[in-house]
Amino acid sequence: MDLQFTLQGYALQLKNQPRTLRRVAPVFEKLTKTLYETHFPNAEARRPGRNPDCPEVSDILTVA
Repeated sequence: MDLQFTLQGYALQLKNQPRTLRRVAPVFEKLTKTLYETHFPNAEARRPGRNPDCPEVSDILTVA
C-alpha cells in the first residue's frame, strides 16, 4: 500500500461528517504518525534524553 493511498483513506474518514475536535483529532493523529514513521523511522529511539511522559495527544494540542 502506498503512502498517498493510506493518507487519502484517513482523510476520507472525515467526509460527510461534522468536523469536531473529537472526530478530527484521531484522524490527524493517524496522519501525523504515518508521515512521521515513513520519513523518520525510529526517530523516538534516537531522540536524546528520556522519553516524555505526555501522551501522544499532546502533539495535537500543540498544533491546535
